[in-house]
Amino acid sequence: MSLLSFSTSIHTSAKTQTVSKNYLIAYKQSLPKNYQTEINNAGGVVVKAIPELGAVEVRSTNPDFLTKLNTTSIVAANVEQSFKLKDIKPEGADGQPVTLNPDSNGTYWSSQWDIRHLTNEGKSYAIESGGTKSTSGVKHKAVVGIIDSGIDTGHPDLEANFIGGENFVPAGGYYGDVPEEKGNVSDVTDTNGHGTHVAGSIAGNGKVKGVGPDLGIRAYRIFDASGSAPTGPIVAAIVQAANDGVDVINMSIGGFDSLKYYYEGTRYSDIAD
Repeated sequence: MSLLSFSTSIHTSAKTQTVSKNYLIAYKQSLPKNYQTEINNAGGVVVKAIPELGAVEVRSTNPDFLTKLNTTSIVAANVEQSFKLKDIKPEGADGQPVTLNPDSNGTYWSSQWDIRHLTNEGKSYAIESGGTKSTSGVKHKAVVGIIDSGIDTGHPDLEANFIGGENFVPAGGYYGDVPEEKGNVSDVTDTNGHGTHVAGSIAGNGKVKGVGPDLGIRAYRIFDASGSAPTGPIVAAIVQAANDGVDVINMSIGGFDSLKYYYEGTRYSDIAD
């Protein structure tokens, strides 16, 4: 079952009836020195620059923004794609809520049919668990960067493996209508639960086990509290994870992409995405 939907990143203010669109701009090589001036002159505001990729995320209420931005140094510019987390209730095949009773040792191992299958009933842990334990803690052999909705940093099954992360959600959320978002770059608190679930599947080590219970995990929060995440912060999180030296990036993100699409009669290219 997919937890994510895919849509064009557009926001309308009920008070002003102005349509604000997010754009992803890709330049030929690096960001030109005057890129901010060009974007401002076309009626846009820079949301975030990604210099490593020569890309920039822009917001604009000018319907002619792309036309006015037409410069020779741009490879692709388009209305940005956006992912949306869906609220899915934990129901079994019979439509009733799932209830689990712990095993006699206090864990839920008997109910973890998927992890038991993947690890051959836990035998793989003896071969490789993702790290080594010592009196000072766990030395992680590999670190997984989880680009998602954040993480519950104090979760007893995860806290030993959590080694940091970054929040890419701006104050007010991506469209300024999520007041609980304060824009604190160090706050990776999971407001949805999806990122914590993914982290548990990867490196849970407690009542619930992951495939690598001693792997290190870094959380890159790109979904705001409303469940939205445009392409720009996802790309920026990938770059940051690489700069942080993570060994593997996990993005449990799904959607549909067709290279060319139409919005309100205009054909756009999503090559920048």
